[in-house]
Amino acid sequence: MKHTMDAATTGISNGDVACLFDGGSRKVRRELENIVGAAQWANDSEVTIIFQAPKKEPTGGRANMFARSNVETVLVMTKFSNNKWKVTERSDFNLTGEENSHDATYSGVPIRNRNSLPRLNHDEREEIIGQSPVPPAGLFDVAGRGHPFSWYEKKPISWYKTFLIEIAAHLVIDLTPGSGAMARACLDEGIQYVGVCRSQQHSSWLENILNRASVESTVRQGTALYEQDLATCINDHFKELIDELHTQDAAVSDEEGEA
Repeated sequence: MKHTMDAATTGISNGDVACLFDGGSRKVRRELENIVGAAQWANDSEVTIIFQAPKKEPTGGRANMFARSNVETVLVMTKFSNNKWKVTERSDFNLTGEENSHDATYSGVPIRNRNSLPRLNHDEREEIIGQSPVPPAGLFDVAGRGHPFSWYEKKPISWYKTFLIEIAAHLVIDLTPGSGAMARACLDEGIQYVGVCRSQQHSSWLENILNRASVESTVRQGTALYEQDLATCINDHFKELIDELHTQDAAVSDEEGEA
């Protein structure tokens, strides 16, 4: 983590922005706050993501007071004063009344369902990450569905796209690319992206995910890759792949405790 944070907080250009995500962990947040305090950039801000878990009927399990963690913090540092940053209107993730990017919260952000995440089999995940934890029985069918890259991944691709647009990103250097959510957001928005992977195996797995995503993005209006002349041809030749990706992205929970 230290080497990653050193790289993230070593700015080169006066227009640099560093975004440090705590993943919902108070321990990580405290460490990041110390790192940000020592970095001495021109400005730092604390942004809060408030997740909205899907509504579901009680499953018979016991509910505990304040047990659900639905908040993640992003520490944003800039080489420039934040009064030089253009404020943009907020049309999504504004459940508590956020009007624009002056507000330091994103509310009503849907939690990305585990069924929509790319999967690794046990051997692949152990090769890339190390020993793979197995969740309690009934939470997720690992044997049948495989492991996600991270059990803690929550932020949907749509949120990344909103965030990147609001901070006016032109080039993203991602030191924790995970399962490629940030990369897919950049792909749709036409933002240059560089991901620093854990290993060659991790890189190859991500390349496969992004190759599939780029095919789907090319036929979807509103993305940077959309090509009207190619859309029909690609839809004809890669219909099964595109349908599979749509099904995965739209997946909803069907297991107890998924939310």
